[in-house]
Amino acid sequence: MLILTRLWRLPSAGDIILNTQMISQRAGRRARSFHIDPVAASVSNMSDDYNTAIESPCRDGKFPPDSVGLVQTQYVTLFEPPNVLTLDCGATLGPIQVAYETYGTLNEDRSNAVLICHALSGDAHAAGYHTPNDRKPGWWDIMIGPGKGIDTNRYFVICSNFLGGCKGTTGPGSINPETGKPYGLSFPVVTVGDMVRVQRELIRYLGIEQLLCVIGGSL
Repeated sequence: MLILTRLWRLPSAGDIILNTQMISQRAGRRARSFHIDPVAASVSNMSDDYNTAIESPCRDGKFPPDSVGLVQTQYVTLFEPPNVLTLDCGATLGPIQVAYETYGTLNEDRSNAVLICHALSGDAHAAGYHTPNDRKPGWWDIMIGPGKGIDTNRYFVICSNFLGGCKGTTGPGSINPETGKPYGLSFPVVTVGDMVRVQRELIRYLGIEQLLCVIGGSL
């Protein structure tokens, strides 16, 4: 009841410290009553949960029915000279390699394409597995797949690595064709607008004139 009562007002720093101390003391008493080291028990439980979580879901060569299964990251080179990309900062960039993945099937009139945007440090691997032994699926696998929120039985789903993302798409880690060395700090400043222009060119490359939807967990 003490905790419930305190929820009715914004807790002070003293409240937080006091409650933390009380929880730690109670946990320690419970652990000692069972002759368990509290720290060792915590680490052991985390390890058990992690080992369970990282088991491959592939059984006898088959993935769960709501998974897109095995997928492959694809690469395309866009903005090849002289048709380079002019960035918002005024610099030009090209050629640009783009890493992307697709799931589902593009319908006949190409009207069911959905573009997925990853977080700033993410990548194009949004769903499925690269090998049968992968223990971890794409970063938004919980949302993308047959019968899921972004249903690959209905939609053709595209996810590309952003410009500058360094996960397959041209970025500071890429080789500058003018110097033969990684761009590093010489890579130009890019904006969200620049990233979108690269995405638009990828969509055109895939033969899609209009997207049904653009969605993502961030950015």
